[in-house]
Amino acid sequence: MVLRSLLEGGTPAATFLISEGAAYGITYGMLALCAIVACLAMPFIYKGMTKEGQDFWYSARGSQGWISLGLSYFASSMGAWVIFAAPEVGILSGWWGLLGYALASSVPLLALCILGPLVRRRFEDGFCLSDWVLERFGRVMQVYVAIVSVFYMWIYLVAELTSMGNLVRDFAGLNPLAALVPLSLVTMCYTMAAGLPASIWTDRLQGVVMVIIIAVVIIPIFSSLSIRNENWHQASFWNDKGFESMVTLILAILGAALFDMGAWQRVYAAKDDGQLRKGLIFGAVLIFWAMFLFGLLGMLAEAQDLGRSPPTLTIKALAFFDLLRSQAGWVPTLAYALA
Repeated sequence: MVLRSLLEGGTPAATFLISEGAAYGITYGMLALCAIVACLAMPFIYKGMTKEGQDFWYSARGSQGWISLGLSYFASSMGAWVIFAAPEVGILSGWWGLLGYALASSVPLLALCILGPLVRRRFEDGFCLSDWVLERFGRVMQVYVAIVSVFYMWIYLVAELTSMGNLVRDFAGLNPLAALVPLSLVTMCYTMAAGLPASIWTDRLQGVVMVIIIAVVIIPIFSSLSIRNENWHQASFWNDKGFESMVTLILAILGAALFDMGAWQRVYAAKDDGQLRKGLIFGAVLIFWAMFLFGLLGMLAEAQDLGRSPPTLTIKALAFFDLLRSQAGWVPTLAYALA
């Protein structure tokens, strides 16, 4: 499918936001960069394994400061789905939905500020939540929590890969497997070789890159918008449906995210409770503003589209793509790299 055709509901054309060659270059370049960072981290990781034993491979126990933890929580929580989901929620649910989605994505980290140190103190040698559950509630409950966690992580993985496939298709017309297969293989290889520490090292890189590119991409989009006041008032609203969405999102995402064993692994990776709390708050702040800005872009895209005759934004999940259509070529390229 082609972006313009999707937005206008017409027949697929032959133009995309970026060229196929650029998409391949960015995709494989970003994967290579993450692989290089993971390789550079190997001496430090194996040094830790020599000192701490194999436990360091899957826990990175006591090795991470708050900046590293914050960037890791940020990068591991923000997937390509943000580009589709946050703008759509902003359009359909207004200010309440926008704030709700941003808060819902941040609240689990704030909950871990309380629960994380508590679990660390109660079970110092643990690896993730299921270890503490075994100690506190027994084997049956541990198996139950583990099954729920695996199911949640499987759904999360499928959602991430589906979003990535949609992204490379809609940006450049690539076959989704052209990105998904190498992405999965590269990530799996460096994680198998060096475990959680390698994942945290690459998260640092991704977190910094994401912050920079979000700023660089969003500024030109904001500066080039053409919106009438009446259209903005129509697109930006507060209503009961949006409030219900906010409450539902916060409860649903909090309940699910507490079964995210990747988040619990990083609890044990913190140097101490103080570094853990600072890292969680730092990550929550980054996540909140990223979600808020993408949700706001959805509302702005809807307001701009309402000024067209007739409106062409028929698929609300593609609101961010609609804004990119009018930008210089380097802006979509950076947006693709971000995703």
